[in-house]
Amino acid sequence: MQRIVQLELKKYQTIVRITTNCFHLELKLVIRGKTISYSSFKKKQRSREEAELESQLNNLNNNENINDKREEITRIELQLRSLRESRIKGAIMRAKAKWQIEGERSTKYFCNLEKRNYIEKVIQKLTLDNGETITDQAKIRAEQKLYYENLYSSKKTLINNTHRANFFSLENPFIKILSDEQNINLEGELKKFGIKNKTN
Repeated sequence: MQRIVQLELKKYQTIVRITTNCFHLELKLVIRGKTISYSSFKKKQRSREEAELESQLNNLNNNENINDKREEITRIELQLRSLRESRIKGAIMRAKAKWQIEGERSTKYFCNLEKRNYIEKVIQKLTLDNGETITDQAKIRAEQKLYYENLYSSKKTLINNTHRANFFSLENPFIKILSDEQNINLEGELKKFGIKNKTN
Protein backbone atom coordinates (compact mmCIF):
# COMPACT_ATOMS: atom_id res chain seq x y z
CA MET A 1 0.00 0.00 0.00
CA GLN A 2 2.86 2.40 0.82
CA ARG A 3 4.41 1.65 -2.56
CA ILE A 4 1.16 2.60 -4.32
CA VAL A 5 0.96 5.91 -2.43
CA GLN A 6 4.60 6.72 -3.26
CA LEU A 7 3.99 6.01 -6.96
CA GLU A 8 0.97 8.31 -6.95
CA LEU A 9 2.98 11.06 -5.22
CA LYS A 10 5.71 10.83 -7.88
CA LYS A 11 3.08 10.98 -10.59
CA TYR A 12 1.60 14.20 -9.17
CA GLN A 13 4.97 15.81 -8.48
CA THR A 14 5.53 16.03 -12.23
CA ILE A 15 2.49 18.31 -12.60
CA VAL A 16 3.87 21.80 -12.11
CA ARG A 17 0.96 24.15 -11.49
CA ILE A 18 -1.43 22.48 -9.09
CA THR A 19 -2.78 24.10 -5.96
CA THR A 20 -2.13 22.48 -2.61
CA ASN A 21 -5.82 22.07 -1.80
CA CYS A 22 -6.59 20.38 -5.12
CA PHE A 23 -3.54 18.18 -4.74
CA HIS A 24 -4.69 16.92 -1.33
CA LEU A 25 -8.23 16.30 -2.55
CA GLU A 26 -6.99 14.44 -5.62
CA LEU A 27 -4.54 12.43 -3.52
CA LYS A 28 -7.29 11.43 -1.06
CA LEU A 29 -9.50 10.30 -3.94
CA VAL A 30 -6.71 8.22 -5.46
CA ILE A 31 -5.82 6.65 -2.10
CA ARG A 32 -9.49 5.86 -1.44
CA GLY A 33 -9.87 4.20 -4.84
CA LYS A 34 -6.69 2.14 -4.46
CA THR A 35 -7.65 1.15 -0.89
CA ILE A 36 -11.08 -0.06 -1.97
CA SER A 37 -9.67 -2.13 -4.83
CA TYR A 38 -6.93 -3.56 -2.59
CA SER A 39 -9.40 -4.50 0.18
CA SER A 40 -11.78 -6.16 -2.30
CA PHE A 41 -8.83 -8.13 -3.72
CA LYS A 42 -7.84 -9.27 -0.20
CA LYS A 43 -11.44 -10.22 0.60
CA LYS A 44 -11.69 -12.37 -2.54
CA GLN A 45 -8.33 -13.96 -1.71
CA ARG A 46 -9.47 -14.80 1.85
CA SER A 47 -12.78 -16.20 0.57
CA ARG A 48 -10.96 -18.44 -1.92
CA GLU A 49 -8.56 -19.60 0.80
CA GLU A 50 -11.45 -20.33 3.19
CA ALA A 51 -13.39 -22.27 0.53
CA GLU A 52 -10.27 -24.27 -0.31
CA LEU A 53 -9.65 -25.11 3.35
CA GLU A 54 -13.29 -26.16 3.82
CA SER A 55 -13.15 -28.48 0.81
CA GLN A 56 -9.89 -30.02 2.10
CA LEU A 57 -11.49 -30.53 5.51
CA ASN A 58 -14.58 -32.15 3.97
CA ASN A 59 -12.38 -34.48 1.89
CA LEU A 60 -10.38 -35.47 4.97
CA ASN A 61 -13.53 -36.05 7.04
CA ASN A 62 -15.05 -38.21 4.29
CA ASN A 63 -11.85 -40.24 4.00
CA GLU A 64 -11.93 -43.76 5.44
CA ASN A 65 -8.60 -43.40 7.27
CA ILE A 66 -9.68 -40.40 9.33
CA ASN A 67 -7.56 -41.38 12.34
CA ASP A 68 -4.36 -41.23 10.26
CA LYS A 69 -5.12 -37.66 9.16
CA ARG A 70 -6.06 -36.28 12.62
CA GLU A 71 -3.09 -33.84 12.79
CA GLU A 72 -3.80 -32.41 9.35
CA ILE A 73 -7.49 -32.00 10.23
CA THR A 74 -6.65 -30.03 13.39
CA ARG A 75 -4.19 -27.86 11.43
CA ILE A 76 -6.84 -27.01 8.82
CA GLU A 77 -9.45 -26.36 11.52
CA LEU A 78 -7.06 -23.93 13.25
CA GLN A 79 -6.43 -22.10 9.97
CA LEU A 80 -10.17 -21.85 9.34
CA ARG A 81 -10.76 -20.59 12.86
CA SER A 82 -8.10 -17.87 12.51
CA LEU A 83 -9.57 -16.75 9.15
CA ARG A 84 -13.06 -16.56 10.63
CA GLU A 85 -11.86 -14.72 13.75
CA SER A 86 -10.17 -12.05 11.61
CA ARG A 87 -13.40 -11.64 9.61
CA ILE A 88 -15.40 -11.32 12.85
CA LYS A 89 -12.96 -8.73 14.22
CA GLY A 90 -13.41 -6.71 11.03
CA ALA A 91 -17.19 -6.84 11.37
CA ILE A 92 -16.93 -5.69 14.99
CA MET A 93 -14.68 -2.79 14.01
CA ARG A 94 -17.07 -1.72 11.22
CA ALA A 95 -20.03 -1.91 13.60
CA LYS A 96 -18.21 0.23 16.19
CA ALA A 97 -17.24 2.78 13.53
CA LYS A 98 -20.81 2.92 12.21
CA TRP A 99 -22.18 3.41 15.71
CA GLN A 100 -19.64 6.20 16.37
CA ILE A 101 -20.63 7.99 13.17
CA GLU A 102 -24.38 7.49 13.29
CA GLY A 103 -24.84 7.19 17.03
CA GLU A 104 -28.04 6.17 18.67
CA ARG A 105 -30.83 8.24 17.20
CA SER A 106 -34.42 8.09 18.28
CA THR A 107 -36.54 7.22 15.30
CA LYS A 108 -40.11 8.36 14.79
CA TYR A 109 -41.33 4.85 15.59
CA PHE A 110 -39.66 4.77 19.02
CA CYS A 111 -40.77 8.32 19.84
CA ASN A 112 -44.39 7.41 19.03
CA LEU A 113 -44.04 4.19 21.02
CA GLU A 114 -42.87 6.13 24.09
CA LYS A 115 -45.70 8.63 23.63
CA ARG A 116 -48.28 5.83 23.42
CA ASN A 117 -46.84 4.07 26.48
CA TYR A 118 -46.95 7.32 28.46
CA ILE A 119 -50.59 7.85 27.49
CA GLU A 120 -51.45 4.29 28.51
CA LYS A 121 -49.72 4.70 31.90
CA VAL A 122 -51.62 7.88 32.80
CA ILE A 123 -55.20 7.67 34.09
CA GLN A 124 -57.16 10.03 31.84
CA LYS A 125 -60.35 10.21 33.91
CA LEU A 126 -61.49 8.88 37.25
CA THR A 127 -65.01 8.29 38.55
CA LEU A 128 -65.32 8.73 42.31
CA ASP A 129 -67.62 6.84 44.71
CA ASN A 130 -70.14 9.70 44.66
CA GLY A 131 -70.41 9.46 40.83
CA GLU A 132 -68.34 12.57 40.09
CA THR A 133 -65.89 12.23 37.17
CA ILE A 134 -62.60 14.14 37.31
CA THR A 135 -60.05 14.64 34.52
CA ASP A 136 -57.56 17.00 36.18
CA GLN A 137 -54.28 15.09 36.68
CA ALA A 138 -53.48 16.76 40.01
CA LYS A 139 -56.89 15.80 41.44
CA ILE A 140 -56.55 12.26 40.07
CA ARG A 141 -53.17 11.86 41.78
CA ALA A 142 -54.61 13.23 45.05
CA GLU A 143 -57.49 10.72 44.88
CA GLN A 144 -55.04 7.89 44.17
CA LYS A 145 -53.01 8.91 47.21
CA LEU A 146 -56.13 8.98 49.42
CA TYR A 147 -57.27 5.60 48.11
CA TYR A 148 -53.97 3.88 48.91
CA GLU A 149 -53.65 5.62 52.28
CA ASN A 150 -57.09 4.29 53.25
CA LEU A 151 -56.31 0.87 51.82
CA TYR A 152 -53.07 0.38 53.76
CA SER A 153 -53.94 2.16 57.01
CA SER A 154 -55.15 -0.12 59.81
CA LYS A 155 -58.82 0.15 60.68
CA LYS A 156 -58.51 -1.34 64.17
CA THR A 157 -55.81 -0.95 66.70
CA LEU A 158 -54.39 -4.39 67.32
CA ILE A 159 -53.76 -3.91 71.03
CA ASN A 160 -55.92 -1.60 73.06
CA ASN A 161 -55.27 -0.60 76.67
CA THR A 162 -57.33 -3.43 78.22
CA HIS A 163 -55.45 -6.06 76.20
CA ARG A 164 -52.15 -4.51 77.20
CA ALA A 165 -53.13 -4.46 80.90
CA ASN A 166 -54.32 -8.10 80.79
CA PHE A 167 -51.15 -9.24 79.08
CA PHE A 168 -48.79 -7.67 81.60
CA SER A 169 -50.88 -8.45 84.70
CA LEU A 170 -49.64 -10.91 87.32
CA GLU A 171 -52.70 -13.13 86.85
CA ASN A 172 -51.83 -13.95 83.22
CA PRO A 173 -51.59 -17.79 83.08
CA PHE A 174 -49.20 -17.74 80.07
CA ILE A 175 -46.45 -15.79 81.81
CA LYS A 176 -44.52 -17.67 84.51
CA ILE A 177 -43.10 -15.56 87.30
CA LEU A 178 -39.87 -16.58 89.01
CA SER A 179 -39.94 -17.36 92.70
CA ASP A 180 -37.61 -15.51 95.06
CA GLU A 181 -35.38 -18.59 95.36
CA GLN A 182 -35.08 -18.90 91.54
CA ASN A 183 -34.39 -15.20 91.26
CA ILE A 184 -31.53 -15.37 93.84
CA ASN A 185 -30.13 -18.51 92.22
CA LEU A 186 -29.94 -16.79 88.81
CA GLU A 187 -28.21 -13.65 90.11
CA GLY A 188 -24.40 -13.37 89.97
CA GLU A 189 -21.66 -13.83 87.39
CA LEU A 190 -22.18 -16.18 84.50
CA LYS A 191 -19.78 -19.12 84.28
CA LYS A 192 -19.39 -21.75 81.59
CA PHE A 193 -20.58 -24.47 83.96
CA GLY A 194 -23.67 -22.47 84.89
CA ILE A 195 -24.52 -21.71 81.28
CA LYS A 196 -24.23 -25.40 80.36
CA ASN A 197 -26.50 -26.41 83.25
CA LYS A 198 -29.11 -23.76 82.45
CA THR A 199 -29.20 -24.61 78.75
CA ASN A 200 -29.63 -28.36 79.37
